[in-house]
Amino acid sequence: LFRNHRFWSTEAHFEPIDLIEEALAVHCGRISRAMAAREAAAATVTESGSVDHQTCLKHRERACTKSAFVIFMLEHMERIGCPVDIKKHIICEPCPRHMPINGVFDTRRNEIVLCENNLISERTTADVLTHELIHAYDKCRAKVDFENMDHLACTEIRAANLSGDCFMAKEFFNRLNFNLKGGQQKCVRRRAARSIVAVTKGSMEDAFVHIDKVWDTCYHDTEPFDEVPW
Repeated sequence: LFRNHRFWSTEAHFEPIDLIEEALAVHCGRISRAMAAREAAAATVTESGSVDHQTCLKHRERACTKSAFVIFMLEHMERIGCPVDIKKHIICEPCPRHMPINGVFDTRRNEIVLCENNLISERTTADVLTHELIHAYDKCRAKVDFENMDHLACTEIRAANLSGDCFMAKEFFNRLNFNLKGGQQKCVRRRAARSIVAVTKGSMEDAFVHIDKVWDTCYHDTEPFDEVPW
């Protein structure tokens, strides 16, 4: 309670009981101010939506106007006849806490859902948007059937490979994976498999079966990029 109050200053000459009373008064004053601030914040949240939601909307706006990868994907979605209305097709919603995801592409509504309660930064939001926009691009370009396990494996391979999910810096510093030889391929396989499991609730073994079936074609398909971005 009193870690911010100097109890035993050599410049002061208070008795211990005076110090305690003073500290309590200071602390209670802080509590009152803190409660008032929280009430004000609660009123703001009631009027404008949750803090997570408002932050997510800001991150979405910045990603769509500042991130080179997101802008690139948005431009190419328009080129192939599937323009993205940012406010309509990219939405912020809370996702179930037990689901370890930051975003998802809703194939029925053609919406990218950003998990506002899981996203922690503008950079993360941009990364998630790039990943999900690749799924949207695949649906528009190749008419991907997301119920077909081979199709799903293919688009997850492409998203992991092209979105920056497996940039060396992320593998090294964020995940402590120091695979220099074949590191990109290992990362893509691992992350694609995890995404498949998250969607289907199946096993990693089944996911790898389908990944192996389509690997050569889908790993080397870098559209709309000329090559795997670095």
